[in-house]
Amino acid sequence: MNKTNMEKHIRTIALVLCLLICFAIPAACKRDIPSTGPSDGHDAPMDMLGSPGSDFEYSYDEAFGGYIITKYVGSSESVRMPDTILDVPVVAIGDSAFKYCIGLTSVTINDSVVHIGEDAFAYCSNLREITIPSGVLTINRRTFYKCISLESVNIPDGVLSISPGAFAECKRLTEISLPDGMTDIGNSAFMLCERVKDIKLPDSIVRIDDHAFAFCYRLETINIPDGVASISNQVFSGCSNLTGITIPDSVTSIGDFAFSECRALVRLAIPDSVLSIGRGAFMNAGDLTVTFDGQDYIVLPFAFCKFFLNSSDLPCYTGCALRNPFLCWYR
Repeated sequence: MNKTNMEKHIRTIALVLCLLICFAIPAACKRDIPSTGPSDGHDAPMDMLGSPGSDFEYSYDEAFGGYIITKYVGSSESVRMPDTILDVPVVAIGDSAFKYCIGLTSVTINDSVVHIGEDAFAYCSNLREITIPSGVLTINRRTFYKCISLESVNIPDGVLSISPGAFAECKRLTEISLPDGMTDIGNSAFMLCERVKDIKLPDSIVRIDDHAFAFCYRLETINIPDGVASISNQVFSGCSNLTGITIPDSVTSIGDFAFSECRALVRLAIPDSVLSIGRGAFMNAGDLTVTFDGQDYIVLPFAFCKFFLNSSDLPCYTGCALRNPFLCWYR
């Protein structure tokens, strides 16, 4: 082989090696390093994932140790979350990930998910069914806000709290099952759930925040667990069909307008433990008779003042016309 042919042969071999290196290195990187989805601006094309990853934008989160679904970009009515992406578990649903997905009717969330973000399914107006995995500890703010077609939801054991507005305005929700061990129900959590008739709260509940069940028009009965210390502001306001409720001895205060517009409530026993009752707590509550300290009192429709029950000398604030605390009205 002459010198010229030798040089050509060497150049050919070098070119082949360069091409092999160019193609082999990126492929190796994609196999060995968890990629992040295009939502983070990295080069991991969705179509390379195929189904199930192709309908989702995602990002890798070191704190969770897996992928977070940041946005649903598919068009299916029924969605099953992927268990893994690139062999790495999907562990969370990010804030607003499915927000305004109005064509969505059902979602199955994989068991590896431990976190569902705020507004995750808000305004999914046709969502009827959803499965929440057992690893989730908190239903976050407005997670299912205005899911007006959602009819029932089973909240699994292990969920400790429901955040403000989580199920607010789920107008077709008829069944609410809360697990033992849950401690907190947030502000407006079930407000305007118009079709709920009966709610059984677990004994572990210690806090029910303002407006939690306000304007649940068809609610007829609900229990207040023994650990609850305060009936918050407007918590049952507008529950016009509420007929049965028992206030336990653990309660020390009743908030402003707590039972206002509860027109079907005809009798309510207030335990000796209650020291204060807020403004308009029973305003427009219909023909309500309140039992306190062994005596029955008829509450006037426009009873509006705030009063304390731990002082015989000052049963009402100035401005109430009568000394009987349940017959006061605002001047």
